Amino acid sequence: MVRVVVIQFMKTISRSVMKPLQFHLSTLLPATLLAFSSIQQAQAENPIQFNRDIRPILSDNCYACHGPDASTREAELRLDVGEDAILDRGGYRAIDPGHPEKSELIARIVSEDHDLIMPPSEHGEPLSSEQITLLKQWIREGAVFESHWSFQPLADVTPPEQEKNEHPIDAFIAARLKEKGYQFSSQAEPRVLLKRLSFDLTGLPPNPEDVHTFEESHTAQDYEKWVEKLLASPHYGERMAMYWLDLVRYADSLGYHGDQERSVSPYRDYVIRAFNENKPFDQFTIEQLAGDLLPNPTLEQKVASTYNRLNRASGEGGVQPKEYLAKYAADRVRTLGTVWLGTTVGCAECHDHKFDPYSIKDFYSFAAFFADIKELGIVSGARHIEQLPVPTPEQKDQQDNLKSKVAAAEQEYQKESPELQKAFENWQAQSLEEADLWDNLSPTSATSQGGATLTIDDEGTILASGKSPDKDVYQIVVPLEQSLTPMTALRIEILPDDTLPNKGPGRAGNGNFVVNAINASINGKSVKWSRSFASHSQQSFPAENLAENQKGWAILPQTGQRNHVVLVIENPGQFASEKDSELVIEIIQNHGTSHTLGKFRFSATSSEKLSDKLSFPEASILALLKSEERNSAESQEKLLAYFRQQTPLLKTERDSLNQLRKELTRLEASILTTLATKATDPREMRVLPRGDWMNDSGEIVTPSVPKFLTPVVEKSERLNRLDLANWLVDARNPLVARTFVNRIWMLFFGQGLSPNVDDLGAQGQSPSHPELLDWLAQEFIESGWDVKHLVKLIVTSQTYRQQSQATPELR
Repeated sequence: MVRVVVIQFMKTISRSVMKPLQFHLSTLLPATLLAFSSIQQAQAENPIQFNRDIRPILSDNCYACHGPDASTREAELRLDVGEDAILDRGGYRAIDPGHPEKSELIARIVSEDHDLIMPPSEHGEPLSSEQITLLKQWIREGAVFESHWSFQPLADVTPPEQEKNEHPIDAFIAARLKEKGYQFSSQAEPRVLLKRLSFDLTGLPPNPEDVHTFEESHTAQDYEKWVEKLLASPHYGERMAMYWLDLVRYADSLGYHGDQERSVSPYRDYVIRAFNENKPFDQFTIEQLAGDLLPNPTLEQKVASTYNRLNRASGEGGVQPKEYLAKYAADRVRTLGTVWLGTTVGCAECHDHKFDPYSIKDFYSFAAFFADIKELGIVSGARHIEQLPVPTPEQKDQQDNLKSKVAAAEQEYQKESPELQKAFENWQAQSLEEADLWDNLSPTSATSQGGATLTIDDEGTILASGKSPDKDVYQIVVPLEQSLTPMTALRIEILPDDTLPNKGPGRAGNGNFVVNAINASINGKSVKWSRSFASHSQQSFPAENLAENQKGWAILPQTGQRNHVVLVIENPGQFASEKDSELVIEIIQNHGTSHTLGKFRFSATSSEKLSDKLSFPEASILALLKSEERNSAESQEKLLAYFRQQTPLLKTERDSLNQLRKELTRLEASILTTLATKATDPREMRVLPRGDWMNDSGEIVTPSVPKFLTPVVEKSERLNRLDLANWLVDARNPLVARTFVNRIWMLFFGQGLSPNVDDLGAQGQSPSHPELLDWLAQEFIESGWDVKHLVKLIVTSQTYRQQSQATPELR
């Protein structure tokens, strides 16, 4: 006895292409056809069926020139449509039902005339005698056409009559075996069976103890318990995810050109969880195609929609964004066709499909469903738009806790009090008074001994760029107005900038700087400083060092923000008589590791009313203070917000809030992200003749599904990806359930009930057991799209559990 998993009745047929058929009345040439008893016997046992016996012959040999693709169709003849094939063409028909001797198709395929034979000799071998016999017999029986089997509604199938407790799958298989005089093989040995089951369900071997236990007791109940145990294993989800991730072209890199890394692993984890938790396949489908479009989508549903971003992408600088957006759209349609429809709809990208009824318009109408995805045609390095943070449960708890603390600290920081209000009013008055003391200086030159480039803008601000030496000395020349003589103090404002490391204001990697000394001279006379003070100083690097010639001034940790230092001149009266004065400033920076200034500007005063608490508001705040709108509610709100950032009264609250914000920022930076799907206004989608992305002559299309398939639920507004997903898992749509069930069968038997699992179209093969395939598909839908139910149904069958040896004639 042998294990017969699936009995395949296939015809081996050539893949030749038929050339144009020019019809005219002709005399049928006599042909000597051998009668094959095996064919006659098969016909007697199984009447000829168009989908099983005839369509493969016509598809392989005729449809290229006489099929769905109008652009390559010859002689205005279609052999894939019955009405056209049997049409009276002025005294003759390509196919004359009941009369093979009057059918021009038969005359051409048996012709010995090189100019008449079909398919033409230069396009392949003539049809075999078996194929010709089948075609003649089919025409003799009435030439009944059928719509393609996979596009037909699921048949309402009842399993064949079963013996007591017989598994429904076994009933289908046993009935076919009985027709041929065969029977099931005996059940595989316990050791073999448990290994088979473990590898199939988890991808891992059983441990020796489990094998021993199963050998000791291997009743049907024991076996079912092992099935349940393995289905509950976390490795089951990993095993099933491997198959699914391959299907949807999952990869952790871009695929094109540099193939840079990208972060999409949360989607992989979602797929594993979905199989382990037995997420219904219809929900699994909807979440991947349109999770972001669901009402109030969860984080998991958003992660699921990463599926739409798994297409290959390019970061190559020279490519055209429009071209690659067209590539991405086409890739999504091909994947949709393969994964859910089990068809080669991708063949309609450049022209109508040559073998199936998909038109080029169908292809781009499918693509229009995905036209709302927000994406870039070119990815800059590994940068993608719409990155979705996906925290772990622990990170989410930490994030929620820190957000609560930040909110509480923010509330404390924003609390009002009479003391704060009075300080705010005093600050405004003081700032206006002090602002009048200082005049901005406009340098005429700025040079770097270390080779940095110092650029002076219209406001006198100096920005360092280019070379970043370890150490440097800047020399700045500034003309002094008469009103500034005698100058009593020099102020240097240190400014942040996006071009600097960590936004500066220094050029060190952390944004810091160290100014060791500031030397100055007015008309050649050296200036000495009596004291110096700053808005902020780094511990061990106070601003007082500048007046005392110590190791210098720095500002860590207040990088990325504005600061200033004031140097007061000792005995300014010595410069009082100088006119047309020129101030030369040298900034000495010898700390090393590029701790040099990145952006700064100068101002000076001739006033003697200098205080260490000078506030020096930013230019925009100062302008607001001086404006007529200063007392408006909006202006006061802006001024108060700035004052809160500066006042010593709120230092404790401010430091606490900033520290919590930094902790939250660090945590969020550590959270893994994935590419997210986000809907935007749909871009225009056109039919691209020959798939040419530069050709804008094609018809503009909107989302729709092929007319020969189950109609989509109509609505007044534009259809979207959620409508597409719902259409796919509509119980009336036969393709999705058939395709998935056929793939699952292949996982456990090595071959689908229809062998070409990626193509259930005309170029595929009819299922060996069509009734079983439809029964399983219907059972899958009626179970609530329960994947584990389907898997368990298959692996508990005798068909699966029998020995795997086969005799050569049945291989």
